[in-house]
Amino acid sequence: MSNIYELPTSEDPIGDASEWIARIDRGLTEQEKEALQEWVEAKPENQEALVTVAEIWDKMSALSRLKELFPHPHNTEVRSRWVPLTMAATVLLAVFVGFWSTSGLIFNKLNLAPTTSYVIKEDVFETKIGENLIFILPDGSQLSLNTNTRVRFRYTQFERLLMIERGEVHLQVQIDEARPYNVFAGNKIVQAVGTAFNIELSSNQHMELTVTEGKVLVAALDEATRVDVFKGRSGLPPAMPQSSVLVSAGEQLIVNGTIEGTDLIEPQDIQARLAWRDNNLIFRGESLAEAIAEIERYTSVEFVIVGENLKKIRVAGIFKTEDVEGLLNTLRENFGIVPERVGDEKIILTQG
Repeated sequence: MSNIYELPTSEDPIGDASEWIARIDRGLTEQEKEALQEWVEAKPENQEALVTVAEIWDKMSALSRLKELFPHPHNTEVRSRWVPLTMAATVLLAVFVGFWSTSGLIFNKLNLAPTTSYVIKEDVFETKIGENLIFILPDGSQLSLNTNTRVRFRYTQFERLLMIERGEVHLQVQIDEARPYNVFAGNKIVQAVGTAFNIELSSNQHMELTVTEGKVLVAALDEATRVDVFKGRSGLPPAMPQSSVLVSAGEQLIVNGTIEGTDLIEPQDIQARLAWRDNNLIFRGESLAEAIAEIERYTSVEFVIVGENLKKIRVAGIFKTEDVEGLLNTLRENFGIVPERVGDEKIILTQG
């Protein structure tokens, strides 16, 4: 099973507040309600941060529900801490209609221009060879990382950005039409509002996209624009060009250079494609050369196949990504392939 990680708690109350607003918006569990009350009462700046982020996110409706979540406490000291927050929420609700066109209160408080993209959360996620991890992002989206993968993540009041530097990810996107996810993979951008898709980016910038839910748009992106957007030099995500390719659930897009048409992919092929999330590899008639190339992604061992005919043998079966010995036994017993170890880092495969 994969390890699932919540994003670590930040020392910055703005970062913590952004996570709480996202949770309030989708509904809190009883345990989360207690944790939120403790967090709000811990520091006065936490109260201010919660109001600030709610306004930035346009989530005042979520904040207004806080009075229902926290009945007035009997303890006078605790009540004195909570009242300023509820009063602030009431005042902000009253003036919110004119906020963007008039005062710019929150942006001035943060010393930002209204067009500046304020970073609420920024991080780098990475897996080692053979490792498989899941991260829950601040908006509730789920990011799964396959073996030897590195991505950069940035979350602002305007944008949800993900840059794949190497490897493979599966992203389950929480719907937020005002802030679509922009995923950068090489010189391609994939934009999604609320959907699920898988992207593999190889070392030569070959991209393979499989959409499992909803729809995404794909377009080429010049390097300068990609860098500017991700570094925050642009306050809004780039507009997708009209030439963008639409990829729907059950379709696959493979890009070696230019973006061309999509291909339908059978449900069983999608299942095989995403088996890595359960630490499995499923082969359905691939050549031995193709199968070994996939297996090598999950281990530091190098495989050498001797003979062109051996490379063309078709392989079918389910393998555990970390079970090299099980793989060798299967090749030996079912395909008559003889493995010979050369030290700890190389295995030579020959026809028996």
